[in-house]
Amino acid sequence: MSISIPPGLKKAVETGNLVLFVGAGLSYNLKNSSGAKLGGWNDLVTAILDHLIELGHDDVAEPLKQLVGKYDPITILDLIESHKQSPLDDISDFVKSFFKLHEDNNYDLHRDLYGLSRIIVTTNYDCAFETAVDELRDNKAYKGKNHELARYRKDDAPMLFKLHGCVEDADSMVLFPSGYRELYDNDSIDAEHVLWVLGNIIYNKTILFLGTGLGDYQINNIFKRIGRLLGKHNQKHFIITTQNRLDSTLENFLSPITISSYDRVSQVIGQLLDIKRSAENEKNAQDQIYRRQLEELGEKTKSLEEQLKREQSESNMLKILLNREAINRFAMGVKHSLVEEYLEASGEYKAATEIKSNFHQAYNNWGNALESLASKKSGEESEDLYVQAFEKYGLATKYKSDYHQAYNNWGNALESLASKKSGEESEDLYAQAFEK
Repeated sequence: MSISIPPGLKKAVETGNLVLFVGAGLSYNLKNSSGAKLGGWNDLVTAILDHLIELGHDDVAEPLKQLVGKYDPITILDLIESHKQSPLDDISDFVKSFFKLHEDNNYDLHRDLYGLSRIIVTTNYDCAFETAVDELRDNKAYKGKNHELARYRKDDAPMLFKLHGCVEDADSMVLFPSGYRELYDNDSIDAEHVLWVLGNIIYNKTILFLGTGLGDYQINNIFKRIGRLLGKHNQKHFIITTQNRLDSTLENFLSPITISSYDRVSQVIGQLLDIKRSAENEKNAQDQIYRRQLEELGEKTKSLEEQLKREQSESNMLKILLNREAINRFAMGVKHSLVEEYLEASGEYKAATEIKSNFHQAYNNWGNALESLASKKSGEESEDLYVQAFEKYGLATKYKSDYHQAYNNWGNALESLASKKSGEESEDLYAQAFEK
């Protein structure tokens, strides 16, 4: 039985606008080099306390072991950190060894996730993604390596953003409460850089959270940060969870994809990969349309050149020259569309229609370019681009009333905007899309 995928998430996958945010749940069943399961936060805290006992720090560990399962792990970590006898350097070394992975782990899901999105944010310290995907070994950022976050500015550049540090560098790991305060409440350049990228992702991308418990201290910190950053900004993100309802403080920006058990996470990812493959096939089909357009435009240009050689009338020669220039600008727009340079493409389509006001193909392509730009934006900027796209499709069908391709594109654009809305506004847009 398939799992319902929200339209907004589907659109993010189709347009390549998805970022994955991966929590500890994804590493739960991985084994470390000692053969022990990594488990969750309680397992880590228990392992740290057992290690302290082995080191002879019973006075620190024994009282706290009684609290495991009764108090949040972060509370116990706070007590460990604040105890004067706690050997914090030894704990750091132990945590580093605890997260060293066994060579027999299965990383199929990690590979599938990278196939779904090349930008992955994780709070996990382990090197599961780097082990699963060679490309991520040299394309990761964490505290001390935040200069690597500059890669995020490059379209489609792979990036593994290890928000709370990496086991390869124990100093980078955010484990104790003081580390979280330093990251989220500090004005240091390091913290500022991290939060700039996180904010940029929150505003401009659609995030899918998985392996994240809604009660985790780590995740709650991030949710609070997202809530503060977004305010009333209308950008929806998604979380795979076993809960049907979210806390009211999360509902403004987070929608649940409810599953019966976490064993079904791989099924959700499989469905999303199918959506991505289908979108890639459609893009290939659209690229073929663009290439056919270029071939046809080339033939039209040759024909106009021949007419120009034969024409004697200056007024007719001027018409041919203007028509040729409109075709040339349209062709330049098509070339930009082929390489997804939609802003540049829009400029060329605009120029083509200024020369030839009834150029229906240029209006249609212009609408496509604007819709592609809109799908990667959010809020008012996105909505304004959608409205402009609708206007262009309207002009395309005005000048060619049976232009079925433009009607189809118009309907798809209406559906895209509807997926970003909710309630009656969304239903009205879907109804308009159906009419097209």
